[in-house]
Amino acid sequence: MNALYRFAQGLLRFWSILVGLKIEGKEHIPINEPFVIVANHTSYCDPVIMGVSVPFPVTFMAKEEFSHNQFLKKLFTSLGVVFIKRNEADILALKLAVNLVKEGRSIGIFPEGRRNLSGTLMDFKQGGIFIAYKANVKILPMGIKNSSHLVQFWHRDVSVRIGTPINLIKQDGKNTQEFMDEYTKLLKQEIETLIS
Repeated sequence: MNALYRFAQGLLRFWSILVGLKIEGKEHIPINEPFVIVANHTSYCDPVIMGVSVPFPVTFMAKEEFSHNQFLKKLFTSLGVVFIKRNEADILALKLAVNLVKEGRSIGIFPEGRRNLSGTLMDFKQGGIFIAYKANVKILPMGIKNSSHLVQFWHRDVSVRIGTPINLIKQDGKNTQEFMDEYTKLLKQEIETLIS
């Protein structure tokens, strides 16, 4: 964990206590093994909440557009962020993420691909499934509620529910796309349950 990440995580954990962040399901977090965290996405505060909800560093996937701003590019790069193109299959970014997980780093990803304020989950992209499958690790589903209130401390209703880790098991006879579709649907259902 680099010094900047450690400082930011400590500061934000202190702030999350002040705003009354509630975290349910910490017992589901795998210990001593990397994994892929997947969550719904309604606010720019979601990565902060994901990062303070687990006891170790998270490497986030972020839209490539952030890298167009030189300040954000330097900041995010120093925090270990992996930039990914949203409107195409960014194989290079996905392979980088797979390699990072194999090196022992956990990846955080928001499969809707963008912030969603509708209250209904959008279709999930399959990057998280791909990374977990190729790196042979579990997926940890996370449901985040009222994340925009992280900066509005008087609400005190920000909450996280962490689900049971999902093992990706490819059954004989199923091709890769069927396998990806099956687990994408399962993951979406799990997160719908966590935020209900």
